[in-house]
Amino acid sequence: GIYLGVTTATASNLLDDYEEGTWTPVYKGSTTDPVVTYSASRYGRYTKIGNIVYFQGLILIASLTTVGSGIMSIGGLPFTSNPSGSYAVTVGGGNNDWGDNNHPSHATGLSNNTEIRLYKLATDPQDEMVTVDASGMLSGINDNLVYISGFYDVA
Repeated sequence: GIYLGVTTATASNLLDDYEEGTWTPVYKGSTTDPVVTYSASRYGRYTKIGNIVYFQGLILIASLTTVGSGIMSIGGLPFTSNPSGSYAVTVGGGNNDWGDNNHPSHATGLSNNTEIRLYKLATDPQDEMVTVDASGMLSGINDNLVYISGFYDVA
């Protein structure tokens, strides 16, 4: 490890956990997962420093054989999140890639999990958090595009 900011070794200043790598994002439904052939453009990268994981990724499909059901998530994060931890996630993607009013606009991490739950803009101003429905995925090439980045803590 490396001792940061000190001239004498102290345990509280020891950086002994640093890792970089890749992960594979996948679409998931809370009831059933969609059957998907992913685009070759799909990727995920991460950096883990101590108990914080910074991640980014892109996911889109080449074809959709069977739509899923339930709430749409992106799975495959490289580490299980802390049960009482926190997430910060940014989501981007094309409106025309998700069908009528189903494209993700924001996301949250699921505690004690390796998934990010997707949400869309509400059509009713009274609704604050509206989940993306897995059955609303489109089946064309390069549909269902999502860019994600964020960080979360692990146990």
